[in-house]
Amino acid sequence: FFAQLSLRTRRILIISTLSIIIAGMLDFSLRINELEAPEEPNQEVTKQESPTNKETKVFMPKSHSFSFAYPAALTLVENSYPMGAKNYTLQGSSNQKYHILIIPTAVAAMLGQSFEDIYALPPQSELNLKNPLSRSSGRFIKTANRTIKGQKAVAFTVTDNPPKPNQRPEIGVFMEIEDDVVAFTTTEQNHARFEEMLSTLSFSAQ
Repeated sequence: FFAQLSLRTRRILIISTLSIIIAGMLDFSLRINELEAPEEPNQEVTKQESPTNKETKVFMPKSHSFSFAYPAALTLVENSYPMGAKNYTLQGSSNQKYHILIIPTAVAAMLGQSFEDIYALPPQSELNLKNPLSRSSGRFIKTANRTIKGQKAVAFTVTDNPPKPNQRPEIGVFMEIEDDVVAFTTTEQNHARFEEMLSTLSFSAQ
């Protein structure tokens, strides 16, 4: 059915879908996760985890070719969306939240914004992420190219656009892994734990 739609219609559907997903992942005004079924009341972890806590589990999403270790105290929540997109949240205390957004590379290519396009941009390049179902938008700033376990990645920050008073930007990395484009994000205060988790990334061909 999707293949029978005009190119213009397909792009509208994809852009709308991905804008909603990205807006929810980055905690913009309209949060997609709040539209889903609520989490069980006992899922939230109130204990603050330190970067030296070695009790971990392995995040290994089905049908995807990467995995990494994360603190066992965090709760994993998965949401699936059209076009094969998935958003995973690792939730601990109110200040312990990590997002993993997975989008098929082919879908990103249809938007004309592949990983290679963003990788080729100079540092401090800005993109404006708009949510078609609300009047909110996000300011995406590429900070640098980097490598993680030998794989090319793009480091970035995101805030509301315009930023809210005293708002701290979210930090993240953007990668192409096999047939997917993957974004990992969290808040600046979780930077140490975030980098520790990224250091455990493992890649395997499907």
